[in-house]
Amino acid sequence: MSVRYVYWLRHATAQERSPLLNDIDRCLVDKGRAQAIRAGLFLSQQQIEPSLILSSPYPRAVQTAELCRQAAQWPATELRDVEWLAHLQPIDKQFLQLEQLLPELPLQTLVVGHEPEMSGLLGRLLNCQPATLRIRKGSLLCLTVQQTVTGAQWQLQWMLPAKFLR
Repeated sequence: MSVRYVYWLRHATAQERSPLLNDIDRCLVDKGRAQAIRAGLFLSQQQIEPSLILSSPYPRAVQTAELCRQAAQWPATELRDVEWLAHLQPIDKQFLQLEQLLPELPLQTLVVGHEPEMSGLLGRLLNCQPATLRIRKGSLLCLTVQQTVTGAQWQLQWMLPAKFLR
């Protein structure tokens, strides 16, 4: 099996939590839209073009994914929102879903999700403590994965906060 690249993007800055607004309904604010666009432009400048985007179904994640896709000009890239990436989904469930999907992943995939789930899942994939990773809104990471006889081997290649995506 060849090496696959899985890019991870934490959703960009969204509306503040409020008792008047369900968490699931929170959308991106202007700053978040700009972060998502910068992520897309950065990926495009690096000649990264995933064939698949997996996103949490929450509006702030889907908006981040769609704005990133538009800015990068990836019209053929499939955007699929999946329930297992939703906020508050158990890390074990996310890990199992990703493991099952791994043989079908294209050479480049972008995953858009939430904290603290993203740190938890990445910590599990990289065999490190979730507290080791601090993924801020709009941050972008690159992991490689290779299937071996002992299982999937994940490696962190780079991690960039939103403010460095220029």
